[in-house]
Amino acid sequence: MDIETITQEPYDHKAIAKGAGWAFIGQAVYNAVRFAIIIVVTKFMTTSQVGLYRLGYIVSAMVRGVGQVGTDYAVVRFVAEGRATGDEAQVKGAINFYVLLAMGWSLLLGALLLILAHPLAIHYYHKPQVAPVLRAFAPAVPATVGVYLVAGILRGLKDMRGMVLSFSIVWPCAVLALGIVSLLAGGQAVAFSWMETAGAALAFALGIVLIIRQVPVLSSSLRGTAVPMLLLGVAIPLFITDLVGIFTAWLDEGILGSAVRLA
Repeated sequence: MDIETITQEPYDHKAIAKGAGWAFIGQAVYNAVRFAIIIVVTKFMTTSQVGLYRLGYIVSAMVRGVGQVGTDYAVVRFVAEGRATGDEAQVKGAINFYVLLAMGWSLLLGALLLILAHPLAIHYYHKPQVAPVLRAFAPAVPATVGVYLVAGILRGLKDMRGMVLSFSIVWPCAVLALGIVSLLAGGQAVAFSWMETAGAALAFALGIVLIIRQVPVLSSSLRGTAVPMLLLGVAIPLFITDLVGIFTAWLDEGILGSAVRLA
């Protein structure tokens, strides 16, 4: 689609206003819930545990930025362009390319963070207790890259409501809800870090389902993309990994042992 063709197309002011409204609501909810997470963490954790959690969060965010390699922005442009022109081949090609690029690269970076967690804790931070937190945040790298990627695809498909639901509402709210449960049970930085990853995996899986439901837009195109494979190949295994990590963290932090003794 060239510039002249774009400028000749009529603007749908109602759709633009509706999309902007959803974006505003999503940003407001996301920021409010993230602020609530900080309040909850500082309320229930010790100072040292808060520091460990924030360190792991920042490290994983830095690695995630490298893992995204701009795919969350690029996919919006090419999916939207293909959708506007009715070019299903472009939509399918853009989804396939950016899914394989972002998820393959982020899975590799997550694995590297998992492997390097102990050496970084010992030789760089000089704090052995950092290692479990970094390991807990390692699966969050592909999970959060996946959340940003599916949000970009949904934006390209003009499904702002779905994007806001998965990215701005489900993701932070799941982290907050799961984190509160863990903290009330006595969990600290490691357990809460796994909750961050679990929340991202849930939002990632929801975003994939919302994309697959876009049948009227893509007709049969989704059957030839890597999107359905993400659900079985990445999102669900990540969530299962999170459950195992949460269970292990609770064992290490003595939560399950205390519960058994009380029972």
